[in-house]
This record gives sequence, structure tokens and C-alpha cells, in this order.
Amino acid sequence: MKQFLFVLFTLLSIKSGHTELLEKKCVSQFRVTVNSFAPLFVRDQSGKSSGLSYDLLMELSKRSGCSFVIEPSSFPRAFTDLSQSRSDFYAFGLQMDEWKKFASYDVLYTMARVLIVNRNAVASSNIKIDDILKDKKIKFADTIGSPFFLKPHEREMLKAQGRLLELTNPEQAYDLLRTGRVQAMFSSPAINKYYLDHLKMRDDMTVLRDAQGTASVGLYSSKRRISEPVREIMRNSMKELYQDGTLKEILSKYLEPEDIKYYYNL
Repeated sequence: MKQFLFVLFTLLSIKSGHTELLEKKCVSQFRVTVNSFAPLFVRDQSGKSSGLSYDLLMELSKRSGCSFVIEPSSFPRAFTDLSQSRSDFYAFGLQMDEWKKFASYDVLYTMARVLIVNRNAVASSNIKIDDILKDKKIKFADTIGSPFFLKPHEREMLKAQGRLLELTNPEQAYDLLRTGRVQAMFSSPAINKYYLDHLKMRDDMTVLRDAQGTASVGLYSSKRRISEPVREIMRNSMKELYQDGTLKEILSKYLEPEDIKYYYNL
């Protein structure tokens, strides 16, 4: 009887462990497109990769068991690849209805946008976001495919007033801001910190954090190429990042200390 109970206990333990492994781990390799600009993803001449998206994907790979082939891409190309089932995931993007036609979306974190203003363009240091938006002397830069940075009614107003220049990547936008060709732009906290330092323009800019202008950032997975069990593995791995504080730790490397208060689900 004791021998029977021992064998039964052993079999149940093996089954339980095997089930848990299946629930938490995957053994597949997936193609992931990422934004191809700093500080989200950078690949140097030696082939070494770094950046916020890279750090997050490496943690997800470690926790899920999934292997990722990371391909830096422009925003339009990432959209095309995922919509035509040439990629498995897009990491990490804003929540957009157009993408949900062919991909599932899981939120990783929610953040507030920031407004950067060239100090030479304003007479007072006590400025408000609405004042800058309404000032017809101030031109804005924006990056194509970033609906979070400018709200639809803001974009419509700025275009109608001839006050908006749209660029293909953040570095172009920040360079226009640095040289004074535009006087303001919205951005994300991580991108803003990087370019203020990279272009040595911190002392010339005022940064306003917009607690009312928030957006979610998450992982897109192809509806055709990714099974629901794999999708659930990724959701659980993302949840672990949040629960054990790793998500906050990674984000903090790319943010100003003041910015972390404007990330709302850490």
C-alpha cells in the first residue's frame, strides 16, 4: 500500500510539474519587430543590441521560454509586416484600433505624455500646456504614426493653422526643436530624456508633464500566427514583470526620477 501511494504521488507530481511547464513556457522562436530608434532599440556595429524594448523583450524571453528574432523597423513597415502576417509580434506600441483588425493587444504599462517647449519661444516660465497649444506663434513637430503625442483635435487645429511639421523619426523632430525651426512638441518620457541628453539641449528646454494625456503601451501579437496558449504565456510573463517590480526597474533606467510618477500601473 505504501509503495502504491508513493508511486501515485510521484506520478501526480510529474504530471503537475509538466502541466505547469506547459502553462508557463514555450519552446518556439518568434519574429518580433521593434521601433528602430533610440532609446527603444539600438544595434551597434558589432551587432550588440540595447534599449528599452530590447531589455523588456529579454526579460519576457527569460520568463516565457520563447526565443525572439528581433528586427528593427520603421513604424509603417512594422504595420505592414504584422498586417500581412510576416511577423509574430510588434513590441511595443500604442493601442490603435487599426492594428486590432489583425493583431491582439496586451497592455504592459500606461504613461503620460510630456510637452517640450523651447525656452526662447516663451516669455514666462509659468506656462501651461493649453497656452502653448493656443499660441499661434508656436509651431509643433510630431512624428508620423504617433497618435498618442498629439490628440486628434490638436492635430487638426495645428494643421489648419499651418503650425505642424510631421517627421519620420524623433531625432528629426528634436533637431528642429533644438535649432528653433519649431518651438514645441509632445513626446514620451523615455524618448524625451534620451534626446535632451543626446543632443545636449536640456538647458534650453522646459518640460511639462501632461497627467491628462495618457496612453497605454503594449505588445501586439498576430491573430493568424500566434496561438492563444502562447499569447497567454506572454500575458503571464508580462504580469510577472509588473508583480515583482522588474518592469519599474527597467523603465527607471530610461526615465527622469520625476517621470516615474506618471507611469500609472507600476
